[in-house]
Amino acid sequence: MRVSTDHQRYSLGNQIQALAAYAVKNQLMVVEAYADEGKSGLDLRGRPALQSVLEAVKNGTQAFGVLLVLDVSRWGRFQNTDEPAHYEFLCLLAGVRVIYTAEPFENDASPMSAMLKNMKRVMAGEFSRELSRRVLSTLSRMAAQGYHVGGPSVYGMRRVAVDDQGNVRGVLAKGEHKSYGSDHVELAPGPAFELKVVRRIFREFVRDNGREGHLCARLNAAGIAGANGRRWTTHAIRHMLDNPVYIGKAVYNRVTVGFRTPMRRNPKQVWIERSSRFPPVVRKKLYDAAQAILKARVTRADDESFLQPLRELFARTGRLSARLINRTPGVPSSWVIQTRFGTLLRAYELAGLPPCRDFYYQDINRQLGSARARYIDDVCAALERAGHTVEMVDDDLTVRVDNTWGLSVKLSRAISKAPYGRRWRLAFHPPPTADLCLVFRMSLNGQKIVDYYLLPTTAMTERMVVLGDRNNVATDLFRADDLNQAIELIERVRSGDIPLPAFRLGRTLFTRANARRRIKLDGG
Repeated sequence: MRVSTDHQRYSLGNQIQALAAYAVKNQLMVVEAYADEGKSGLDLRGRPALQSVLEAVKNGTQAFGVLLVLDVSRWGRFQNTDEPAHYEFLCLLAGVRVIYTAEPFENDASPMSAMLKNMKRVMAGEFSRELSRRVLSTLSRMAAQGYHVGGPSVYGMRRVAVDDQGNVRGVLAKGEHKSYGSDHVELAPGPAFELKVVRRIFREFVRDNGREGHLCARLNAAGIAGANGRRWTTHAIRHMLDNPVYIGKAVYNRVTVGFRTPMRRNPKQVWIERSSRFPPVVRKKLYDAAQAILKARVTRADDESFLQPLRELFARTGRLSARLINRTPGVPSSWVIQTRFGTLLRAYELAGLPPCRDFYYQDINRQLGSARARYIDDVCAALERAGHTVEMVDDDLTVRVDNTWGLSVKLSRAISKAPYGRRWRLAFHPPPTADLCLVFRMSLNGQKIVDYYLLPTTAMTERMVVLGDRNNVATDLFRADDLNQAIELIERVRSGDIPLPAFRLGRTLFTRANARRRIKLDGG
Protein backbone atom coordinates (compact mmCIF):
# COMPACT_ATOMS: atom_id res chain seq x y z
CA MET A 1 0.00 0.00 0.00
CA ARG A 2 1.11 3.56 -0.64
CA VAL A 3 -0.25 7.07 -0.20
CA SER A 4 1.61 10.12 -1.43
CA THR A 5 0.66 12.80 1.11
CA ASP A 6 -0.72 13.09 4.59
CA HIS A 7 -3.86 14.63 3.11
CA GLN A 8 -4.77 11.14 1.82
CA ARG A 9 -5.02 9.68 5.31
CA TYR A 10 -8.31 7.91 4.48
CA SER A 11 -6.97 6.40 1.28
CA LEU A 12 -4.74 4.02 3.21
CA GLY A 13 -7.71 2.69 5.15
CA ASN A 14 -9.63 2.19 1.91
CA GLN A 15 -6.73 0.21 0.48
CA ILE A 16 -6.55 -1.97 3.58
CA GLN A 17 -10.28 -2.73 3.42
CA ALA A 18 -10.16 -3.54 -0.30
CA LEU A 19 -7.15 -5.85 0.02
CA ALA A 20 -8.56 -7.56 3.13
CA ALA A 21 -11.90 -8.15 1.40
CA TYR A 22 -10.09 -9.72 -1.57
CA ALA A 23 -8.09 -11.96 0.75
CA VAL A 24 -11.23 -13.16 2.59
CA LYS A 25 -13.09 -13.76 -0.65
CA ASN A 26 -10.24 -15.84 -2.10
CA GLN A 27 -9.43 -17.66 1.16
CA LEU A 28 -6.00 -16.09 1.56
CA MET A 29 -4.42 -15.57 4.98
CA VAL A 30 -2.72 -12.21 5.43
CA VAL A 31 0.63 -12.73 7.17
CA GLU A 32 2.19 -9.29 6.72
CA ALA A 33 1.28 -5.80 5.56
CA TYR A 34 3.58 -3.20 3.99
CA ALA A 35 2.56 0.46 3.76
CA ASP A 36 4.45 3.55 2.63
CA GLU A 37 2.45 6.42 4.11
CA GLY A 38 3.07 9.96 2.91
CA LYS A 39 5.81 8.80 0.50
CA SER A 40 6.36 9.91 -3.08
CA GLY A 41 6.03 7.22 -5.70
CA LEU A 42 8.55 8.74 -8.12
CA ASP A 43 11.39 6.40 -7.15
CA LEU A 44 12.52 3.84 -4.58
CA ARG A 45 14.20 6.37 -2.27
CA GLY A 46 12.22 7.04 0.88
CA ARG A 47 10.09 3.90 0.39
CA PRO A 48 11.06 1.69 3.36
CA ALA A 49 8.08 -0.63 3.00
CA LEU A 50 8.71 -1.37 -0.68
CA GLN A 51 12.41 -1.78 0.05
CA SER A 52 11.56 -4.31 2.77
CA VAL A 53 9.42 -6.31 0.33
CA LEU A 54 12.17 -6.38 -2.30
CA GLU A 55 14.84 -7.24 0.28
CA ALA A 56 12.76 -10.13 1.58
CA VAL A 57 12.12 -11.63 -1.86
CA LYS A 58 15.75 -11.20 -2.92
CA ASN A 59 17.03 -12.92 0.23
CA GLY A 60 14.35 -15.61 0.10
CA THR A 61 13.14 -14.75 3.62
CA GLN A 62 9.58 -13.78 2.70
CA ALA A 63 6.78 -15.47 4.63
CA PHE A 64 4.26 -15.16 1.80
CA GLY A 65 3.64 -16.65 -1.62
CA VAL A 66 1.18 -14.02 -2.90
CA LEU A 67 1.60 -10.25 -2.88
CA LEU A 68 -1.64 -8.25 -3.06
CA VAL A 69 -1.43 -4.80 -4.64
CA LEU A 70 -4.46 -2.59 -5.18
CA ASP A 71 -3.42 -1.37 -8.64
CA VAL A 72 -0.33 -0.91 -10.78
CA SER A 73 0.27 2.64 -9.56
CA ARG A 74 0.76 1.42 -5.95
CA TRP A 75 4.22 0.21 -6.95
CA GLY A 76 4.91 3.84 -7.74
CA ARG A 77 4.56 6.42 -10.44
CA PHE A 78 8.01 5.75 -11.88
CA GLN A 79 9.10 7.75 -14.89
CA ASN A 80 10.83 4.68 -16.34
CA THR A 81 8.24 1.96 -16.90
CA ASP A 82 10.89 -0.75 -16.74
CA GLU A 83 11.46 -0.04 -13.02
CA PRO A 84 8.13 -1.39 -11.67
CA ALA A 85 8.37 -4.26 -14.15
CA HIS A 86 11.78 -5.12 -12.69
CA TYR A 87 10.42 -5.15 -9.14
CA GLU A 88 7.55 -7.41 -10.15
CA PHE A 89 9.99 -9.73 -11.92
CA LEU A 90 12.06 -10.03 -8.73
CA CYS A 91 8.95 -11.27 -6.94
CA LEU A 92 8.33 -13.77 -9.74
CA LEU A 93 11.87 -15.12 -9.44
CA ALA A 94 11.30 -15.68 -5.71
CA GLY A 95 8.10 -17.62 -6.41
CA VAL A 96 5.83 -14.80 -5.23
CA ARG A 97 2.75 -14.15 -7.34
CA VAL A 98 1.66 -10.51 -7.67
CA ILE A 99 -2.10 -9.89 -7.83
CA TYR A 100 -3.62 -6.51 -8.68
CA THR A 101 -6.97 -6.62 -6.91
CA ALA A 102 -8.57 -3.51 -8.46
CA GLU A 103 -7.36 -3.89 -12.04
CA PRO A 104 -9.74 -5.17 -14.74
CA PHE A 105 -7.30 -7.88 -15.89
CA GLU A 106 -5.70 -11.00 -14.50
CA ASN A 107 -1.96 -10.86 -13.94
CA ASP A 108 -1.46 -14.17 -15.72
CA ALA A 109 1.47 -13.32 -18.05
CA SER A 110 -0.82 -13.36 -21.09
CA PRO A 111 -0.13 -10.94 -23.97
CA MET A 112 -3.21 -8.90 -23.11
CA SER A 113 -2.20 -8.68 -19.43
CA ALA A 114 1.34 -7.60 -20.34
CA MET A 115 0.01 -4.92 -22.70
CA LEU A 116 -2.47 -3.53 -20.16
CA LYS A 117 0.10 -3.54 -17.35
CA ASN A 118 2.58 -1.59 -19.43
CA MET A 119 -0.14 0.87 -20.43
CA LYS A 120 -1.05 1.34 -16.75
CA ARG A 121 2.60 1.97 -15.87
CA VAL A 122 2.83 4.61 -18.59
CA MET A 123 -0.40 6.20 -17.33
CA ALA A 124 0.92 6.22 -13.73
CA GLY A 125 4.09 8.04 -14.78
CA GLU A 126 2.14 10.45 -16.98
CA PHE A 127 -0.18 11.24 -14.06
CA SER A 128 2.80 12.60 -12.10
CA ARG A 129 4.02 14.66 -15.05
CA GLU A 130 0.55 16.08 -15.71
CA LEU A 131 0.06 16.85 -12.02
CA SER A 132 3.42 18.64 -11.96
CA ARG A 133 2.40 20.77 -14.93
CA ARG A 134 -0.91 21.71 -13.31
CA VAL A 135 0.75 22.57 -10.00
CA LEU A 136 3.39 24.70 -11.73
CA SER A 137 0.71 26.53 -13.70
CA THR A 138 -1.32 27.22 -10.55
CA LEU A 139 1.69 28.39 -8.55
CA SER A 140 2.86 30.63 -11.39
CA ARG A 141 -0.57 32.25 -11.57
CA MET A 142 -0.61 32.81 -7.81
CA ALA A 143 2.93 34.26 -7.89
CA ALA A 144 1.91 36.62 -10.70
CA GLN A 145 -0.81 37.97 -8.39
CA GLY A 146 1.81 38.75 -5.74
CA TYR A 147 1.20 35.88 -3.32
CA HIS A 148 3.85 33.81 -1.56
CA VAL A 149 3.63 30.32 -3.07
CA GLY A 150 5.83 28.20 -0.84
CA GLY A 151 8.91 27.95 1.28
CA PRO A 152 9.78 29.59 4.61
CA SER A 153 10.08 33.32 5.00
CA VAL A 154 13.50 34.94 5.05
CA TYR A 155 14.95 36.80 8.02
CA GLY A 156 13.07 40.00 8.74
CA MET A 157 9.90 38.89 6.95
CA ARG A 158 6.78 37.06 8.12
CA ARG A 159 4.16 34.95 6.38
CA VAL A 160 0.62 36.26 6.85
CA ALA A 161 -2.67 34.61 5.83
CA VAL A 162 -5.09 36.83 3.88
CA ASP A 163 -8.58 36.14 2.58
CA ASP A 164 -9.71 36.54 -1.01
CA GLN A 165 -10.37 40.25 -0.35
CA GLY A 166 -6.83 40.90 0.89
CA ASN A 167 -7.78 41.24 4.56
CA VAL A 168 -5.14 39.89 6.95
CA ARG A 169 -6.32 36.96 9.08
CA GLY A 170 -3.14 36.52 11.09
CA VAL A 171 0.59 35.85 11.12
CA LEU A 172 1.64 32.24 10.44
CA ALA A 173 4.32 30.80 12.71
CA LYS A 174 6.89 28.29 11.53
CA GLY A 175 5.15 25.08 10.44
CA GLU A 176 1.65 26.62 10.40
CA HIS A 177 -0.57 26.63 7.30
CA LYS A 178 -3.53 28.70 6.23
CA SER A 179 -6.87 27.57 7.62
CA TYR A 180 -9.10 27.99 4.56
CA GLY A 181 -8.55 26.80 1.01
CA SER A 182 -9.70 30.16 -0.35
CA ASP A 183 -7.07 32.04 1.65
CA HIS A 184 -3.64 33.01 0.38
CA VAL A 185 -0.23 33.68 1.94
CA GLU A 186 1.71 36.91 1.60
CA LEU A 187 5.01 38.17 2.96
CA ALA A 188 5.05 41.19 5.24
CA PRO A 189 7.81 43.01 7.15
CA GLY A 190 8.58 41.52 10.56
CA PRO A 191 9.64 43.17 13.84
CA ALA A 192 11.44 46.50 13.66
CA PHE A 193 14.54 45.05 15.32
CA GLU A 194 14.97 42.44 12.56
CA LEU A 195 14.46 45.06 9.85
CA LYS A 196 17.19 47.13 11.48
CA VAL A 197 19.53 44.11 11.36
CA VAL A 198 18.69 43.58 7.66
CA ARG A 199 19.65 47.16 6.82
CA ARG A 200 22.83 46.80 8.87
CA ILE A 201 23.84 43.66 6.93
CA PHE A 202 23.42 45.39 3.56
CA ARG A 203 25.13 48.58 4.74
CA GLU A 204 28.18 46.86 6.30
CA PHE A 205 28.50 44.42 3.39
CA VAL A 206 28.78 47.30 0.92
CA ARG A 207 31.05 49.30 3.26
CA ASP A 208 33.49 46.38 3.67
CA ASN A 209 33.29 45.43 -0.02
CA GLY A 210 32.15 41.93 0.90
CA ARG A 211 33.72 39.92 3.76
CA GLU A 212 30.65 38.05 5.00
CA GLY A 213 32.86 36.22 7.47
CA HIS A 214 33.72 39.42 9.35
CA LEU A 215 30.06 40.42 9.28
CA CYS A 216 29.02 37.04 10.74
CA ALA A 217 31.58 37.38 13.52
CA ARG A 218 30.32 40.84 14.49
CA LEU A 219 26.67 39.75 14.54
CA ASN A 220 27.38 36.64 16.58
CA ALA A 221 29.64 38.55 18.99
CA ALA A 222 26.83 41.05 19.55
CA GLY A 223 24.47 38.20 20.49
CA ILE A 224 22.13 38.83 17.56
CA ALA A 225 20.34 35.61 16.60
CA GLY A 226 19.71 34.75 12.98
CA ALA A 227 16.70 33.03 11.41
CA ASN A 228 14.98 30.61 13.82
CA GLY A 229 17.40 31.60 16.56
CA ARG A 230 20.45 30.15 14.83
CA ARG A 231 23.94 31.61 14.60
CA TRP A 232 24.79 33.64 11.55
CA THR A 233 26.66 31.96 8.70
CA THR A 234 28.09 33.29 5.46
CA HIS A 235 25.61 31.18 3.52
CA ALA A 236 22.65 32.76 5.36
CA ILE A 237 23.95 36.26 4.67
CA ARG A 238 24.57 35.58 0.98
CA HIS A 239 21.04 34.18 0.71
CA MET A 240 19.68 37.44 2.14
CA LEU A 241 21.83 39.65 -0.07
CA ASP A 242 20.58 37.91 -3.20
CA ASN A 243 16.89 38.09 -2.26
CA PRO A 244 14.91 40.89 -3.98
CA VAL A 245 12.12 40.67 -1.40
CA TYR A 246 13.90 43.36 0.64
CA ILE A 247 13.35 45.93 -2.13
CA GLY A 248 9.65 45.06 -2.36
CA LYS A 249 9.86 42.67 -5.29
CA ALA A 250 8.65 39.06 -5.38
CA VAL A 251 10.42 36.76 -7.86
CA TYR A 252 9.28 33.22 -8.68
CA ASN A 253 10.49 30.45 -11.02
CA ARG A 254 14.18 31.34 -10.76
CA VAL A 255 15.10 27.66 -10.43
CA THR A 256 13.50 24.37 -11.42
CA VAL A 257 13.60 21.16 -9.40
CA GLY A 258 11.46 18.22 -10.37
CA PHE A 259 11.27 14.45 -10.66
CA ARG A 260 14.39 13.90 -8.49
CA THR A 261 16.55 15.87 -10.94
CA PRO A 262 19.30 18.32 -9.94
CA MET A 263 18.30 21.94 -9.50
CA ARG A 264 18.85 24.10 -12.57
CA ARG A 265 18.63 27.87 -12.95
CA ASN A 266 16.03 29.22 -15.34
CA PRO A 267 16.77 32.08 -17.76
CA LYS A 268 15.61 35.48 -16.60
CA GLN A 269 13.03 35.65 -19.38
CA VAL A 270 10.83 33.04 -17.62
CA TRP A 271 11.06 34.60 -14.14
CA ILE A 272 7.81 35.83 -12.66
CA GLU A 273 8.34 39.23 -11.01
CA ARG A 274 5.80 41.40 -9.24
CA SER A 275 5.97 44.26 -6.80
CA SER A 276 5.00 43.35 -3.24
CA ARG A 277 2.24 45.06 -1.27
CA PHE A 278 4.66 46.40 1.38
CA PRO A 279 7.25 49.20 1.09
CA PRO A 280 10.92 48.27 0.50
CA VAL A 281 12.97 47.37 3.57
CA VAL A 282 16.29 48.31 1.92
CA ARG A 283 16.93 51.21 -0.44
CA LYS A 284 17.31 50.03 -4.04
CA LYS A 285 20.60 51.91 -4.44
CA LEU A 286 22.08 49.99 -1.49
CA TYR A 287 20.68 46.69 -2.81
CA ASP A 288 22.16 47.29 -6.28
CA ALA A 289 25.55 48.05 -4.74
CA ALA A 290 25.47 44.70 -2.91
CA GLN A 291 24.47 42.92 -6.12
CA ALA A 292 27.40 44.52 -7.96
CA ILE A 293 29.83 43.14 -5.38
CA LEU A 294 28.32 39.66 -5.65
CA LYS A 295 28.33 39.77 -9.44
CA ALA A 296 31.97 40.84 -9.57
CA ARG A 297 32.93 37.62 -7.82
CA VAL A 298 31.46 35.44 -10.57
CA THR A 299 34.10 34.94 -13.24
CA ARG A 300 34.36 32.25 -15.85
CA ALA A 301 38.04 31.45 -15.71
CA ASP A 302 39.74 29.34 -18.36
CA ASP A 303 42.11 26.46 -17.60
CA GLU A 304 45.18 28.63 -18.05
CA SER A 305 44.19 30.87 -15.12
CA PHE A 306 44.49 27.79 -12.89
CA LEU A 307 47.62 26.31 -14.45
CA GLN A 308 49.78 29.45 -14.65
CA PRO A 309 49.82 30.00 -10.85
CA LEU A 310 50.99 26.40 -10.48
CA ARG A 311 53.87 26.99 -12.89
CA GLU A 312 54.90 30.16 -11.04
CA LEU A 313 54.74 28.38 -7.68
CA PHE A 314 56.85 25.50 -8.99
CA ALA A 315 59.41 27.95 -10.41
CA ARG A 316 59.77 29.59 -6.98
CA THR A 317 59.82 26.48 -4.77
CA GLY A 318 60.84 23.63 -7.07
CA ARG A 319 58.08 21.42 -5.73
CA LEU A 320 54.29 21.17 -5.50
CA SER A 321 51.94 19.71 -2.93
CA ALA A 322 48.38 20.22 -1.77
CA ARG A 323 49.56 21.76 1.49
CA LEU A 324 51.91 24.19 -0.30
CA ILE A 325 49.18 25.17 -2.78
CA ASN A 326 46.65 25.86 -0.01
CA ARG A 327 48.93 28.15 1.99
CA THR A 328 50.22 30.19 -0.97
CA PRO A 329 48.29 33.44 -1.60
CA GLY A 330 47.17 33.98 -5.18
CA VAL A 331 47.00 30.26 -6.02
CA PRO A 332 43.59 28.53 -6.21
CA SER A 333 43.09 25.98 -3.46
CA SER A 334 43.87 22.32 -4.11
CA TRP A 335 40.17 21.49 -3.75
CA VAL A 336 39.25 23.96 -6.50
CA ILE A 337 41.97 22.57 -8.77
CA GLN A 338 40.85 18.98 -8.16
CA THR A 339 37.25 19.96 -8.87
CA ARG A 340 38.34 21.60 -12.13
CA PHE A 341 40.68 18.89 -13.46
CA GLY A 342 39.71 15.77 -11.51
CA THR A 343 43.05 15.25 -9.74
CA LEU A 344 46.12 17.28 -8.91
CA LEU A 345 48.20 14.94 -11.05
CA ARG A 346 46.05 15.81 -14.06
CA ALA A 347 46.59 19.53 -13.37
CA TYR A 348 50.37 18.99 -13.09
CA GLU A 349 50.34 17.13 -16.40
CA LEU A 350 48.39 19.87 -18.20
CA ALA A 351 50.72 22.51 -16.76
CA GLY A 352 53.76 20.59 -18.02
CA LEU A 353 55.08 20.04 -14.49
CA PRO A 354 56.55 16.80 -13.18
CA PRO A 355 54.98 15.24 -10.06
CA CYS A 356 57.27 15.64 -7.09
CA ARG A 357 56.68 12.06 -5.97
CA ASP A 358 55.42 8.78 -7.35
CA PHE A 359 51.67 8.58 -6.92
CA TYR A 360 51.36 4.96 -8.07
CA TYR A 361 49.72 4.10 -4.76
CA GLN A 362 46.62 6.13 -5.70
CA ASP A 363 45.80 3.63 -8.45
CA ILE A 364 46.30 0.77 -5.97
CA ASN A 365 44.04 2.50 -3.44
CA ARG A 366 41.31 2.94 -6.05
CA GLN A 367 41.71 -0.70 -7.03
CA LEU A 368 41.42 -1.86 -3.42
CA GLY A 369 38.41 0.39 -2.84
CA SER A 370 36.54 -1.20 -5.74
CA ALA A 371 37.54 -4.72 -4.63
CA ARG A 372 36.50 -4.30 -1.00
CA ALA A 373 32.87 -5.29 -1.61
CA ARG A 374 34.01 -8.55 -3.24
CA TYR A 375 36.22 -9.42 -0.26
CA ILE A 376 33.35 -8.63 2.13
CA ASP A 377 31.17 -11.08 0.18
CA ASP A 378 33.87 -13.74 0.60
CA VAL A 379 33.91 -13.15 4.37
CA CYS A 380 30.11 -13.37 4.54
CA ALA A 381 30.13 -16.64 2.58
CA ALA A 382 32.80 -18.09 4.88
CA LEU A 383 30.81 -17.10 7.98
CA GLU A 384 27.66 -18.68 6.57
CA ARG A 385 29.53 -21.91 5.84
CA ALA A 386 30.61 -21.89 9.48
CA GLY A 387 26.96 -21.79 10.57
CA HIS A 388 26.57 -18.08 11.30
CA THR A 389 23.88 -15.74 10.08
CA VAL A 390 25.15 -12.52 8.51
CA GLU A 391 23.56 -9.23 7.58
CA MET A 392 25.11 -6.21 5.94
CA VAL A 393 24.74 -2.81 7.59
CA ASP A 394 24.69 -0.69 4.44
CA ASP A 395 25.49 2.63 6.13
CA ASP A 396 29.00 1.62 7.22
CA LEU A 397 29.62 -1.72 5.39
CA THR A 398 29.70 -3.65 8.67
CA VAL A 399 28.89 -7.36 8.72
CA ARG A 400 26.36 -8.02 11.48
CA VAL A 401 26.94 -11.61 12.68
CA ASP A 402 24.26 -13.64 14.50
CA ASN A 403 22.54 -10.31 15.16
CA THR A 404 24.80 -9.87 18.22
CA TRP A 405 28.17 -8.46 17.11
CA GLY A 406 29.73 -6.60 14.21
CA LEU A 407 32.75 -7.29 12.01
CA SER A 408 34.47 -4.63 9.92
CA VAL A 409 36.55 -5.73 6.91
CA LYS A 410 39.47 -3.52 5.84
CA LEU A 411 42.11 -3.79 3.11
CA SER A 412 45.65 -2.51 3.69
CA ARG A 413 48.27 -2.21 0.97
CA ALA A 414 51.93 -2.90 1.72
CA ILE A 415 54.50 -0.13 1.60
CA SER A 416 58.23 -0.64 1.25
CA LYS A 417 60.17 0.87 4.12
CA ALA A 418 63.87 -0.06 3.97
CA PRO A 419 65.64 -1.37 5.99
CA TYR A 420 62.61 -2.69 7.86
CA GLY A 421 60.99 -4.47 4.89
CA ARG A 422 57.30 -4.18 4.14
CA ARG A 423 54.97 -2.37 6.48
CA TRP A 424 51.20 -2.01 6.65
CA ARG A 425 49.76 1.20 8.04
CA LEU A 426 46.24 0.90 9.38
CA ALA A 427 44.85 4.41 9.79
CA PHE A 428 41.23 3.25 9.94
CA HIS A 429 38.33 4.54 11.96
CA PRO A 430 36.02 1.52 12.32
CA PRO A 431 32.30 2.23 12.61
CA PRO A 432 30.76 2.11 16.10
CA THR A 433 28.73 -0.99 15.18
CA ALA A 434 31.91 -3.08 14.70
CA ASP A 435 33.43 -5.10 17.57
CA LEU A 436 36.26 -6.71 15.58
CA CYS A 437 38.19 -5.68 12.49
CA LEU A 438 39.48 -8.26 9.99
CA VAL A 439 42.38 -6.77 8.03
CA PHE A 440 43.38 -8.16 4.64
CA ARG A 441 47.11 -7.46 4.26
CA MET A 442 47.72 -6.99 0.54
CA SER A 443 50.94 -7.18 -1.48
CA LEU A 444 52.84 -4.16 -2.78
CA ASN A 445 50.83 -4.07 -6.02
CA GLY A 446 47.53 -4.76 -4.25
CA GLN A 447 46.87 -7.91 -6.32
CA LYS A 448 47.56 -10.65 -3.77
CA ILE A 449 46.46 -11.33 -0.20
CA VAL A 450 49.49 -11.85 2.06
CA ASP A 451 47.65 -12.85 5.25
CA TYR A 452 44.93 -11.76 7.66
CA TYR A 453 44.97 -10.06 11.06
CA LEU A 454 42.13 -9.83 13.55
CA LEU A 455 42.26 -6.60 15.54
CA PRO A 456 40.07 -5.15 18.28
CA THR A 457 38.40 -1.99 17.07
CA THR A 458 39.39 -0.28 20.32
CA ALA A 459 43.01 -0.35 19.11
CA MET A 460 42.16 1.48 15.89
CA THR A 461 40.37 4.61 17.01
CA GLU A 462 42.97 7.21 17.95
CA ARG A 463 46.40 6.39 16.53
CA MET A 464 47.85 4.68 13.48
CA VAL A 465 48.40 0.93 13.78
CA VAL A 466 51.51 -0.42 12.02
CA LEU A 467 52.21 -4.05 11.14
CA GLY A 468 55.53 -5.27 9.85
CA ASP A 469 56.84 -8.32 8.01
CA ARG A 470 57.95 -9.65 11.38
CA ASN A 471 55.94 -9.01 14.54
CA ASN A 472 56.26 -10.43 18.02
CA VAL A 473 54.53 -13.54 19.30
CA ALA A 474 51.74 -11.68 21.06
CA THR A 475 50.80 -9.96 17.81
CA ASP A 476 50.97 -13.09 15.67
CA LEU A 477 48.38 -14.81 17.88
CA PHE A 478 45.85 -12.86 15.82
CA ARG A 479 47.29 -13.69 12.40
CA ALA A 480 45.83 -16.19 9.89
CA ASP A 481 47.20 -17.51 6.60
CA ASP A 482 43.86 -18.02 4.85
CA LEU A 483 40.24 -17.00 5.25
CA ASN A 484 39.14 -20.27 6.88
CA GLN A 485 41.79 -19.86 9.57
CA ALA A 486 40.63 -16.28 10.04
CA ILE A 487 37.04 -17.45 10.63
CA GLU A 488 38.28 -20.03 13.15
CA LEU A 489 40.29 -17.29 14.88
CA ILE A 490 37.19 -15.10 15.07
CA GLU A 491 35.20 -17.95 16.66
CA ARG A 492 37.96 -18.60 19.22
CA VAL A 493 38.11 -14.93 20.13
CA ARG A 494 34.33 -14.70 20.43
CA SER A 495 34.23 -17.83 22.61
CA GLY A 496 36.91 -16.41 24.94
CA ASP A 497 39.50 -19.06 24.09
CA ILE A 498 41.88 -16.29 22.99
CA PRO A 499 41.30 -13.04 24.88
CA LEU A 500 42.07 -9.87 22.97
CA PRO A 501 44.77 -7.76 24.64
CA ALA A 502 44.05 -4.32 26.04
CA PHE A 503 46.53 -1.93 24.42
CA ARG A 504 48.07 1.21 25.83
CA LEU A 505 48.07 3.71 23.01
CA GLY A 506 51.59 4.58 21.94
CA ARG A 507 53.08 5.86 18.72
CA THR A 508 52.36 2.47 17.16
CA LEU A 509 50.51 -0.56 18.46
CA PHE A 510 51.61 -3.44 16.29
CA THR A 511 55.28 -3.08 15.34
CA ARG A 512 58.35 -5.02 14.41
CA ALA A 513 59.68 -6.82 17.48
CA ASN A 514 62.78 -4.80 18.27
CA ALA A 515 63.81 -2.52 21.08
CA ARG A 516 62.70 0.75 19.45
CA ARG A 517 59.39 -0.55 18.13
CA ARG A 518 58.25 -2.98 20.80
CA ILE A 519 54.55 -3.60 21.18
CA LYS A 520 53.05 -2.06 24.28
CA LEU A 521 50.73 -4.45 26.08
CA ASP A 522 48.99 -3.96 29.38
CA GLY A 523 50.66 -6.36 31.78
CA GLY A 524 53.97 -6.82 29.90
